[in-house]
Amino acid sequence: MNSCVVCIPVAFSKIGLPFNLANLERIKDIFDDFKLVAFYDHVPGENSLKTLEEFKEKNIIDTTIIKNTQPRTSQKVINIANARNGCLKEIKEKYSDYEYFIVMD
Repeated sequence: MNSCVVCIPVAFSKIGLPFNLANLERIKDIFDDFKLVAFYDHVPGENSLKTLEEFKEKNIIDTTIIKNTQPRTSQKVINIANARNGCLKEIKEKYSDYEYFIVMD
């Protein structure tokens, strides 16, 4: 089976996120099974979670949204690493048998 899981860390993404999700819609049909794992890192005053939830409701791509429960740091690179690790944990637990893995960040 031709399967792929995509990891996307999400924070400060209200402008770029719709374009990334549209790109995923374009490539999903390349695969027999295509999943999205989004790690949402809350940033006050920005609405990426709403965008993710609306995308998930459309049910075009099977989407899991993980909400960060840890405090953000002042170091962007650490926040991105934490988001990637959150995605990887989910992927190891549920999608370790998938052939392809894409990280979008």
